[in-house]
Amino acid sequence: MVLICLIENSPDDVEVAQYVFDDCGLEIDLEIYRDGRIAIFELGRSVSPDLILLDWHLGRASGLEVLQFIKNHPELKKVPTVIFSTSKNETDILNAYQNYCNSFLIKPLGLDETIKALKDTVLFFVKHLCCPQSKV
Repeated sequence: MVLICLIENSPDDVEVAQYVFDDCGLEIDLEIYRDGRIAIFELGRSVSPDLILLDWHLGRASGLEVLQFIKNHPELKKVPTVIFSTSKNETDILNAYQNYCNSFLIKPLGLDETIKALKDTVLFFVKHLCCPQSKV
């Protein structure tokens, strides 16, 4: 079983992600947080996921704040964290990489492209990428 944490405030994007996770051929347990502050609270007290998909523009705590929390947390810092956002702003992208995101994906405009991008990302990070299991 793969645990994916989706931090996303758009109901439409959550629905698309749920469709992709159901269709990608993996057993996925999905935790969804629609608010950055709630995500920080829950991630700080729960089991580490195998992958975190993080929107950059969230309510109450920004994607940057959530990313900084993740990458400064002793257990969570090793979890692949992918920013999945509509932002094409160079400052946002630079800030994300300076704070150790593993990838910054710009959400495609079309539904088919979004589904493909999410599916490819999940399969790469969950099925093909090797990450350390012990504390780093």
